[in-house]
Amino acid sequence: MSSDGKKGITLVEVLFSAAIISLVLIGVLVVLVQTINISRRINYEYAATILAKSRIESAMAFVESSGFDALTQGNFGETEKRLDSDGVPADTGDFLRSTTVTTNYDGNPRLTGISVEVGYIYRGAEIDQPVNMATVLVDMIEE
Repeated sequence: MSSDGKKGITLVEVLFSAAIISLVLIGVLVVLVQTINISRRINYEYAATILAKSRIESAMAFVESSGFDALTQGNFGETEKRLDSDGVPADTGDFLRSTTVTTNYDGNPRLTGISVEVGYIYRGAEIDQPVNMATVLVDMIEE
């Protein structure tokens, strides 16, 4: 307060208040950017899970249409097939899917294992923990 009785704020008080408000806004922006980043990463993870599940369902449909013995690594397996988020092959796709077919799973000719691994490229780099999904199909037809 000045000596003549006028009330007001000084330049130092204004600058101090502006600095505090700036720090709060920067904190809010950092949290917002991190939230957006996590949301995008979750969307990629979800899409990779859907692509893996879809591939296993395709294997089951293949068995129904072509027979149990037709499902082999040679005609259904794949290594790092590049896909877009809809599962369509694309040279610029962000997803890499590998499928492994194991006939005579665990030494049993009536079992076939299907393992699908879907990785994705996020911000220009391939993630180091791809989505893995596996199942074992059983030949229910007795000979």
